[in-house]
Amino acid sequence: MSRALTKRSPPAGIAELFADPPVARNEVREEYEKLFAAIAAAAKPADAIAWLFVRDITDLSWEIRRERNLKIQIIRSAEISVVRGRLTPWKPSSLL
Repeated sequence: MSRALTKRSPPAGIAELFADPPVARNEVREEYEKLFAAIAAAAKPADAIAWLFVRDITDLSWEIRRERNLKIQIIRSAEISVVRGRLTPWKPSSLL
């Protein structure tokens, strides 16, 4: 976790748990870190348990964001498929 993004950092004993966020190849780690910093600033965690909750909330929020983006991509793909199907000339099948 970038110290520049968070003024407060997780306690040393659990800091290694925060080193590898669940960011996919097509996602930007800095965006995850900004989300983590915003949640940490709002929650003001005072102990290790609170920091773990901040990590869990950040990870779950990140996962929700990812799933929303995937849903949008699926819907757009289906829309393109429907439009493509409607624009493709109809060819009668040979039933005989």
